[in-house]
Amino acid sequence: MVAVRLEDLVSPLRNGRPLEAGDRSALVIGGTEKIRAGDVTVFLQVVAVAAAQVRRDGRVQAQGSPAGHATLGPLEEWLEEKAGPGVIDGIAERAVLAEKYVKGERERLLTRAFMIRVIVLMTLMVRHEALFARMEVEDLDLLVVVAAG
Repeated sequence: MVAVRLEDLVSPLRNGRPLEAGDRSALVIGGTEKIRAGDVTVFLQVVAVAAAQVRRDGRVQAQGSPAGHATLGPLEEWLEEKAGPGVIDGIAERAVLAEKYVKGERERLLTRAFMIRVIVLMTLMVRHEALFARMEVEDLDLLVVVAAG
């Protein structure tokens, strides 16, 4: 979690105009004063840590593809705690793509690690939907036993 005074968040655009919905840029921090009681403060959850790419007009974006920055959040933290740091990326590095699906040399639109994360989420969603379907049919006491078991 990151806390920043609202007045310290500024537009990075060279002309200084405020960001609009289509600008596709991050705000930047324009000051470093200490937060004091009563200051209007913005609390942010970190979604990616990446190298910055600054465009000619001043827009600030994360370098690389969004698929390269995607994670499973707390679920991935749990997986790394159980299986070691970088477990999904490690599996993805060792994955071999069948030649019939590879059509030349270029950076892939969706990374192997991203697709592994998608498959994990799809698997969990199917189990989640099955659990709710079971809740509609069976009574709550039986559901708790099934979910706990």
